[in-house]
Amino acid sequence: MACVGIDIGSDSARLVFEAPGLIRTKERPLFREEKGPASTMSALDLWRAVEEMIGEAIEEGQNGHSQSKQVPKAGGDQNAKFDAAKCTGTMCVAATCSLVVMERAQVGRRACFRSVEPGREVVVWMDRRAEAEAQWLNQRLAPDVLAQVGGAITAEMGLAKMKWAAAQYPGRQLVFFELHDWVSYVLMAGAKPDGRAVVVDELEGAVVSFGPGERAMDGSVKGWGVDVMAAAELNVEVAGAPRFAQENNSCHQTAETGYFGAVLGPATRPGFMVLRGCIDCYAGPAAPFVQRRSADGQTPAQDGGSKLPSAEDSNGVVSMIAGTSTCFVAAVPGAQDPIPGLWGPFPQLIPCPVYSFGQPASGKLLGEVLRAHGAEDFSRVEAEAARLEQASGAPLSRLARHSLYYGDKHGNRSPYGDFSMDEVCVRGHNAAAADEVCAKVSGDPAWPLVLDYYLALEFLAFQAAQLLQALPAVSAVHMSGSQAGNARFASMVASMVAPAPVYVEAGSAKWAGARACARLGAAPERKLVRPFPQESARFLREKYAFWIELANWQSRWRKHNRLAHGQ
Repeated sequence: MACVGIDIGSDSARLVFEAPGLIRTKERPLFREEKGPASTMSALDLWRAVEEMIGEAIEEGQNGHSQSKQVPKAGGDQNAKFDAAKCTGTMCVAATCSLVVMERAQVGRRACFRSVEPGREVVVWMDRRAEAEAQWLNQRLAPDVLAQVGGAITAEMGLAKMKWAAAQYPGRQLVFFELHDWVSYVLMAGAKPDGRAVVVDELEGAVVSFGPGERAMDGSVKGWGVDVMAAAELNVEVAGAPRFAQENNSCHQTAETGYFGAVLGPATRPGFMVLRGCIDCYAGPAAPFVQRRSADGQTPAQDGGSKLPSAEDSNGVVSMIAGTSTCFVAAVPGAQDPIPGLWGPFPQLIPCPVYSFGQPASGKLLGEVLRAHGAEDFSRVEAEAARLEQASGAPLSRLARHSLYYGDKHGNRSPYGDFSMDEVCVRGHNAAAADEVCAKVSGDPAWPLVLDYYLALEFLAFQAAQLLQALPAVSAVHMSGSQAGNARFASMVASMVAPAPVYVEAGSAKWAGARACARLGAAPERKLVRPFPQESARFLREKYAFWIELANWQSRWRKHNRLAHGQ
């Protein structure tokens, strides 16, 4: 059986292809057009990139050679071959929480969906043109609806973007897709270019609606109940990869066939079945819950493989996907009520409700530190940090103890849900000058860079601990993503969430999303992270108590300004 995992990111598309004894990886850059608050992509270019990667991976597999430059850590002979004529396999897609805007069209006698604005029909998650619509929705939607998305609709969310597009294209019969659903749909229906536009046939069951009380994950496109669509005054259609469990033309998101990894139907490429995909940050946490498929790609495997995790197994396990931004996913059995500052609970991903929450800038924040000091990479900063620790005989947590930093300068997703929150820094130069230990490094040319780098890491670890405290329980944290490779940061997080253990996913973070989609039903290899030594951890915990006061003070101040002065 062959498995194809596809991960559509903000700037590139990646593919992992696996068959018995065989691994292939592919990547294509994606052009994202940026004009002010607008951020868009071409659906046609995206689809061609996906098709090319699939075709190349299969052809190389047949020929027994690979042109792939990077391979995720896994077993497999790179010179093995497979027989496409006998191939049965699966395809599964993860993608950013972007949307695709199509419209109804007629080609001959066929009902179709066509690009509403060719070349710009993919509205990327970071597009912020829906600011006014988000504010309008926050005034119209019920408190219980807002509570499930952290307290407010934002311009990045699909619901606000649908409202914006409805006003942008009046009189058009708009049809919206989640990006992962659109790619899955085209894998099943095929696509035809019409100039720069994409035309796809309408498959039976493609357009979906949801009953009262249903909610979309992460404020996105698919899943809003008719009550929310009416309150939002949205007279548009939402489509998904077909064969979603339906009853009286209404979808039930908690139905078994709606979960991530459920079989949708055959792909246009012979021998493959398309499985239900998801928003990219959920692929890794959800993959172990998916029943592996037998050789026909449809029925559960009967090979005595490992037992799927149950809801009880997942209780308190938090996935922390730390990259440019950081997303957290926590499965909480039986959860029904929103938790302030978090998104959820969402019942439609796996057979256990999940909450999600996050930090808007992690790798992005660290990258800004490097650029501000003209540094090229983190290895240089870590080398300088180790040198200063050795020269002073003290850990960075001790050397930086007089400085305190709150770094939400890119908009706060949670725990406050307040986008007016900003960075606050207590530099501590005067106190450090009177500290004989800190004085050993304060005059070193590398110290300003090392201090800013450390404070950014500390802020991210502190805020992660603050976010996790909102959950009923935390039994373990599973870290993945590019920032999980930073040993100092991983140990810092482990120190802040102890006694809960922290594990880091092995293998290249670059291929994590595609790899998870290709290896449904298999838990990744993980390594236990050691917390900081006792002295370093003590300085962290002492400072955290005052950091919380600083964060809460700023939140109260922002609220006061809005109430007293209207802004």
